Amino acid sequence: MQHTRSASFVWLAVGAVFGLAVSFFWPQESVEATTDRDAGGKFAIFTCPVQELSAQPDAVFVLDFSTGRLTGAAMNPQSGTFTQFYQRNVAADFNLSPEMAAKYVVTTGQLNLSSRGGGAIPAKNGIFIAELTSGLVNCYSFPYQTNGSGISPIVAQAQFPFRQAMNP
Repeated sequence: MQHTRSASFVWLAVGAVFGLAVSFFWPQESVEATTDRDAGGKFAIFTCPVQELSAQPDAVFVLDFSTGRLTGAAMNPQSGTFTQFYQRNVAADFNLSPEMAAKYVVTTGQLNLSSRGGGAIPAKNGIFIAELTSGLVNCYSFPYQTNGSGISPIVAQAQFPFRQAMNP
C-alpha cells in the first residue's frame, strides 16, 4: 500500500514537471482587444489595427451618434504625429433621415482585403457598424500607408440586414 502511494506521488510530480515544461516551450498566442467607449450615448471611440503582426500603431476612430459622421486618424511611427486622416457619413449608408435618432454599435475585425487595381492598400482590419433602426450592419475598410497623408475615404465594403427595419 505504501509503495502505491509513493508511485502515485512520483507520477503526479512527473506530470506536473512535464506540464510546466510543455507550457514553457509552447508558442504564446497574443491577445488583442479593441476599445469601444461610449460617452453618454453621444459617441464611440475605438481603435483598429492597420497591419497584421507589425509594429504599426492602430488607427483611432470616432463615431458621432448625433451626426453619423465617422472620422479617424492613423499615426506615422517615424514622426509621432497623425498624418493620415479618414472620414465618412455613415448615416447616409443606413438611409437614415436627419431627424431620426440613430442607435449605433461598433466593433472592428479582420478583413484581409487585397488591393484592387493598383489602388491604395487597404488596412488588414476593418470597421463593422450596426444600426438598430435600419436593422443593418455595414462593413468599412480604409487604406493605410506608413507614408500616407491627407484625408482618405472610408470605403463601404458590404452590408447585411440583421433584423427588419423599424418604422419611426
